[in-house]
Amino acid sequence: RIAAYVRQRRLHLRVLASRGDVRQHAADAGLPAARTVRGLRPPRALRIPFGSRDFVLRAPSIGPFVRAALFAGAIFVIGLAACTYIPSASILVSPPAETLTVTQRVRLSPLGETDLGLGVIAVDSVQLEVVSVVSAASTGLATVGDKHARAGLTFTNSGDADLVLPIGTPVESPEGVVFTTDRSVAVPAGSSAVVGATAIEPGTAGNLPADSLTRLSGFPATLSVTNIAAGGGTDSEVPVVSPEDVVTVTDIADASLRRAGERTLFRTITDGTVFQETISVTILSQTPLVEVGEATDVFLMEYTAVANAFVLTDEDAQRIAQQLLQSKLPDGVALLPDTAEAIIEEVHSFDGSRLTIDLTATGEASSLFDPGSLRGLLTNVSPGVAAERLRDELALTSEPHISVHPGWIPGLRMPRRSDRISITLVSEEELAAARAGEPFGEDVEEDEEADGDEAEGGEDSG
Repeated sequence: RIAAYVRQRRLHLRVLASRGDVRQHAADAGLPAARTVRGLRPPRALRIPFGSRDFVLRAPSIGPFVRAALFAGAIFVIGLAACTYIPSASILVSPPAETLTVTQRVRLSPLGETDLGLGVIAVDSVQLEVVSVVSAASTGLATVGDKHARAGLTFTNSGDADLVLPIGTPVESPEGVVFTTDRSVAVPAGSSAVVGATAIEPGTAGNLPADSLTRLSGFPATLSVTNIAAGGGTDSEVPVVSPEDVVTVTDIADASLRRAGERTLFRTITDGTVFQETISVTILSQTPLVEVGEATDVFLMEYTAVANAFVLTDEDAQRIAQQLLQSKLPDGVALLPDTAEAIIEEVHSFDGSRLTIDLTATGEASSLFDPGSLRGLLTNVSPGVAAERLRDELALTSEPHISVHPGWIPGLRMPRRSDRISITLVSEEELAAARAGEPFGEDVEEDEEADGDEAEGGEDSG
């Protein structure tokens, strides 16, 4: 009703309300509504009379244009900051190098710490359990039965009932030699029957004279037995374990276990050098697998022992080689990372706790440079220009490897800030691996998930 009254009286009514539902209700009634006084102000307009009607030209609002300009400016500032602070570059260079070699006599010991000034290198004392069987040919001889004796038995039944003897019926001599019937036999009452029999045990002990097999068990007393002379039993000689064989195995056990310990150590230790001169074996237990007097061709004894040896790991060897080379470097020269290598030249002596050897360290060294000034030459230029400047400054014989991150920034260039550029000295092999996209240094350890030498970056060194 209010809106109708306003239109009827040609009044100007505007609604100022903070509540959205009130403003919406006014708008539905055809009344201007706003949340602020500024929103109720009529827009600037130019009235142009044309006959009985006026044309109204309203000035466009500048608010959207201002907001668009502010948004574009913010995007520009953010992009400029991103291009200045986000980009980074990593550079791998392999400057011209010369090979250095240092040889020093050192003592290896598992006790104490490494002190190259005193010529002492700490090594690991590795212990591994060894289980080995030591054997020796049996030298004893024993006579044993070879073939079974055979005999003919006569059973006599003096009773009134027929008897049946099953196959395998035993008949024994007074000395305890037992024969068994080869088949079942029926013995009628008041009559006799003959059947063949074989001795249970082989050998000449079964060659019994006539009338020796007379004992029966489990049958009536009216049944008796006797035999004709048995024969055919033979003996043979076989090797058996003698006490001397045990002594022989004991005598050769130390040497045999040492060889087994060496094989175990060299097979197990794959990331270091095992010094054969330091290998020792301690027997923990021994168990005979064959007893003395037992018939066999070979006597066997199982040993459990501990093999001990000095081990210089590859990681420690490289670290020691680096220390030796760095102690001999002339002024203005730096050792290239991961080029140091240790070589065992000669073993001199071992006194049970220390091993004296000649150790040769080799590595690649290059002249120093100022990383700060060098990085300053590489800012805000293309990677190609940066590579050319590096070749000129360091007299490189191989192309440097330059990686700029992230790669999505348009107009790929080196970072504007020198502190966003890193320069790392590497060997020729690592540089070639980086160009080929292969892992090297610490990346190799991550890919293989194995123990190995941790690469020392040499970043910004010089």
